[in-house]
Amino acid sequence: MKLHLSFTRWDVRCRLLATVLLAFSFSFVTALHLLPVILAVALGFVWLARLSPKKLLARLGIPSLVIVAMVIFLPFFGGSTVLFEAGIVTVYQEGLAGAALIALRFYAIMILVFAVIGTLPLHATIRAMNSMGLPAIMADMAGLVLRYFHVLSDDNLRMSTAMRLRGYGAKPWSLSSLRTQAWLWGGLFLRSHERSQRVYRAMILRGYNLEDQPSQGFPQRRDMLLLGLALVVSGVIVFLQLQAGK
Repeated sequence: MKLHLSFTRWDVRCRLLATVLLAFSFSFVTALHLLPVILAVALGFVWLARLSPKKLLARLGIPSLVIVAMVIFLPFFGGSTVLFEAGIVTVYQEGLAGAALIALRFYAIMILVFAVIGTLPLHATIRAMNSMGLPAIMADMAGLVLRYFHVLSDDNLRMSTAMRLRGYGAKPWSLSSLRTQAWLWGGLFLRSHERSQRVYRAMILRGYNLEDQPSQGFPQRRDMLLLGLALVVSGVIVFLQLQAGK
C-alpha cells in the first residue's frame, strides 16, 4: 500500500527520467536470458501503477500490429541453423531468437512507458517536459494537438456520415473514392486550421502563456530516492548484459 502511494505521488519529472533510464537499459539487452528480467521489471511498474490487465492489453493493441509486422517473417528467412522444417516452411534458430529479442524488448519498453507515463494526466506530463527544457512553443503544440485530436476524429466521423447519407459509397482502389477522400481530408485540414487559430487567440486573450507557468521546485527526497532506485536497476541490467556478452 505504501509503495503504491509513493508511486502515485512520484514527481513527474523523476518519472520521465526514470522511464528514459530504464528504457535505455532495456534497449541495451541482447542476451535472451535477460528478457524475463526486463519484462518482470516492466510488469512490476504495472503493479505499482495499478494498471489493470484489460487496459494494458487495450493500449498494446496498435503497437502490437507494428511489431508483429516487423518480426513475423524473421524466423523463416533469418539465419542458417534449421530448427524446424515442414515442406517449404523452414524455421531458423537465429531468426526465431532475433524475433523474440526484438518483440519482447519492444513489449518491455512499451509496458514500462504505459505504466509510468501513460497513467499520468496529459497536462502534467507536458508541464514537466516544459520545466525540463522543452521549448514552450513545442509544449503548446503538443498539448493542443493531443487535446483536440478527438475533436478532429468527431469531425471526420460526422463528415463521413453526411457523405454516406448523400449516397456516397467508398470503393477500394477506386480513383473516384480516393479523390472524394482527398476532398474530405482537405476540408478537415482547413477546418482544423481555422479552429486552431480561434482557440489560440482565445487562449491568448485570456492570458494563457506557458512560459509564465510557476516553477515546480526541486523534487523531494522521496522522489529522488525512487529515481535513484530506477538508476540502480538500470545499472544492474546494463552490468548483467555486459557480463553476458563476455
